[in-house]
Amino acid sequence: MPDGTVTRSFRIDESALKVIESEAARQGLTVNTLVNHLLVKYARAERYLAKLGMLQVMDSETIKDIFLKIPDAQLAEIGKKNGKALAFQNLVLAMTGGSSTQNIFQFLRTMCDLNAINYTEIGDSRKTTFTIMHNLNRQFSVFLANLISSALDNAGTWPKTVLDDRIVTFEYEV
Repeated sequence: MPDGTVTRSFRIDESALKVIESEAARQGLTVNTLVNHLLVKYARAERYLAKLGMLQVMDSETIKDIFLKIPDAQLAEIGKKNGKALAFQNLVLAMTGGSSTQNIFQFLRTMCDLNAINYTEIGDSRKTTFTIMHNLNRQFSVFLANLISSALDNAGTWPKTVLDDRIVTFEYEV
C-alpha cells in the first residue's frame, strides 16, 4: 500500500520553479505531481547513488558504444564480479532494507523506474518471471544478466536467464 501524503510548504529558487512549471506543463502534469515525483525519485534512489559516486550523465548512445567495444566474455565477467561486490550488495541493502531475492527485484524495479526502462513481472505461487526491456544492445543484456544472476546467486536464488538484443528475462522458483 502506498504511503499517504502530507502537506508541506517550501521556499524554492525562482529560476528552478520556472523550469519545474514549464516541464510540468510540457508533460501535462501539475506542478505538485512533478515535484512529488522528483522527491520520490530522490528518496528512493538518487541519494544512494550519489553516496556511491555513481554517474548518471551518459546518454544511451555512449553506453552502447562502450559496451560494443568490450567482448561478451569480459562483460559477463564484469557483471558477475560487480553482482557479488560489496558496493552493489550495500546499494541494494540501503535502497531496499535487505539483500534477499525480493529485495534485489525491488532494487531492479526502482532502477528501471528511475531510468525509464520497461519491465514486466508475472508470478504465481510456484515461479516468477521478471523481464527487463531496454533500448541499448545485446552487450548490455550480457552484462545485466550476469550482474543480476550473480547478485541472486548470493541470495540463494538461481534463475533461468534468457537474453537477446533488448530483453533480459529472469525466471525463478518462489
